[in-house]
Amino acid sequence: MRDEAPIDPPEEKIYGYDWNNLELYGYEEGFMIGGEFVPVEDAEEYLKERYGLTRVEEWE
Repeated sequence: MRDEAPIDPPEEKIYGYDWNNLELYGYEEGFMIGGEFVPVEDAEEYLKERYGLTRVEEWE
C-alpha cells in the first residue's frame, strides 16, 4: 500500500459542515432543516432517512 499525501481542501475557508459532516465552502446551495444544512442534491436522501418519506408512486 502506498502512502497517501494529505488532501488540501478545495477552498481556503470552511464555513461549516452539512448533515453528513462534510465540509461546506460557501458556494453550496441547500436547505436548513432542523438546524442542519442539507445540500440540494442530498435533500431526498435526507428526508427519507430522517422522516421516512416515500414517493407518491410507492403509496398503495
